[in-house]
Amino acid sequence: MEVGDVSDVHDFEADPGHTGHPPLQQALDETYAPVIAAVTKLLDACVAEGSVRDGLDPADVLLLMGFLWRVSPGEDGVRQGRRLVQIVFDGIRRNHR
Repeated sequence: MEVGDVSDVHDFEADPGHTGHPPLQQALDETYAPVIAAVTKLLDACVAEGSVRDGLDPADVLLLMGFLWRVSPGEDGVRQGRRLVQIVFDGIRRNHR
């Protein structure tokens, strides 16, 4: 699969359905189900263990965790990523109010 050069990024962001990028859409379609299955398995284990509340939608959790691709590289990004992960986990814990 070839995504293209950097000039394609603006088209990609303006086309959330990726209709202008068939190879990219195909790759997304082929990888989404296995990723959702893995997130489901992880959430099920966390629910069984009692650390995460029941009823979370795996697709919602995956979308929420998408911020990890947006944090800056380097130590500042690592610190920001840790803070954001803490916010996410605070929200999905079983005892969240």
